[in-house]
Amino acid sequence: MTRSRACTAVLERQRLKFSDCGSIVPCKCMPLYELMPARKHLNTLHLRQKFRSTWTTDGSVREEICEIETSKLTSGLLCTSADRTGMFGKYLNSGGMGKICPKPVGDGSLYVPVGWTDFLGACPDTCYVDCTYNLNAQAVSFTNPKYPNGSNYGTTIIGNFSLDFIRRSMAANAPFFAYVASHAPHGPATPSPTYADLYSGADVIAPRTTSYGIHSPDKHWVVAVQPPITQQYSLTELDDFYKNRMRALRSVDDILHDAHAAVAAAGQLDNTWWFFTSDHGLHLGQFCLGPCKRQPYDTDIRIPFLVVGPGVPTGFREELAGIVDLASTFLDIANATDSFGTHPMDGRSMLPLMTAGTPQTLDGWRDAYLIEYTATTGEVGQPSGLDDHLKDNANNTFIGLRIKNSTMDLSYFEFTDAVKDWDFKGPNLFCELYNFTVDAAQLHNLCPSADKGFLAALHAQLRGQLACSGSDCV
Repeated sequence: MTRSRACTAVLERQRLKFSDCGSIVPCKCMPLYELMPARKHLNTLHLRQKFRSTWTTDGSVREEICEIETSKLTSGLLCTSADRTGMFGKYLNSGGMGKICPKPVGDGSLYVPVGWTDFLGACPDTCYVDCTYNLNAQAVSFTNPKYPNGSNYGTTIIGNFSLDFIRRSMAANAPFFAYVASHAPHGPATPSPTYADLYSGADVIAPRTTSYGIHSPDKHWVVAVQPPITQQYSLTELDDFYKNRMRALRSVDDILHDAHAAVAAAGQLDNTWWFFTSDHGLHLGQFCLGPCKRQPYDTDIRIPFLVVGPGVPTGFREELAGIVDLASTFLDIANATDSFGTHPMDGRSMLPLMTAGTPQTLDGWRDAYLIEYTATTGEVGQPSGLDDHLKDNANNTFIGLRIKNSTMDLSYFEFTDAVKDWDFKGPNLFCELYNFTVDAAQLHNLCPSADKGFLAALHAQLRGQLACSGSDCV
């Protein structure tokens, strides 16, 4: 894989990498979902049933739930250290964009969410070309017949507005917070014409990892019924998609490269923090699955997480962390206090882990991380042929823990049907257990042979986190 100029120059040489950083939900394709209420607020504020009532077959979450957390971050920053806050790109999934987007995508209210001084929301959220935008409560679009995928290419537009915001802020000597969220490289991974011919060689293929093309009858139903991956399926559905994802990412790299150059030109590199991450992972042929997410394996859960900032050492941290920790970390860096009264934010500040001289294992840090997923369909489907690689089902609903400490390194998950058993109260739920010390590829489900007492302890620990509220959540 050819590394981008931006990631090589800005991140790879200077970065601190969190090697066990995880998503909390391996599906919701919206960058701001790390700021939405997770288990702590759903239980503490009695929002669990409201969350259930807003669950839809496309996995959308209503905007008023997400905005509880988002406004805490932006208002906390504005009240303390940031003069300007900018959001550029994908804000929420389609279900949360109704009052934000212009017609016909939304209702035309052109609402700007609380706390953003500069706002560019892409409409629809999945758009690459010919998008419309909510630009600070104005409906705008960018067209140029000469460049069907050029001047109106979504990632480029997001980059141009974010760079203008950064440059204006530095010219005014105004502290700022920029949240840049491209849709790339999400499917269909439409590349800019500038990069459409890159990575066309036969050697650029989806990674053939240990679990690629492996039939796994010991896993839950959606995975166990996957058909074999044919040569044609590999070529058209996996390898071609992988090439386009690489191409689409080059435009993201351009944003980062140009942002770094702008900050350097202003002489502010030593005062600027950079965070580079994603909302979830992706499987491409692992366990015979097609291109998607929605599974509890490292391909879907583990995400890139790199940090460059003042005093941040280069190297790796191995503590369990996740994007739910971002908001608390941003507020800590800004010396801002939580603006939500007695109910603290989900997640923990990772700032102590980013300080030079911090021990490699920080006392008091979490050793378990809750992960949960509710299927985005209420239907139970059946694969119809050799090329039908089922992506989701109502019974692909799970809760689980990623556990890592001095004695164990494992993941444990329980599965149910979202339609029949929303609260995971059914008897004899199917489970999966993996020991990363000897099985990092998660090939062998240990649940059928594991000690029953050990499974009972894992079940109790998981249910404790599922029902936690307030400071009981880790």
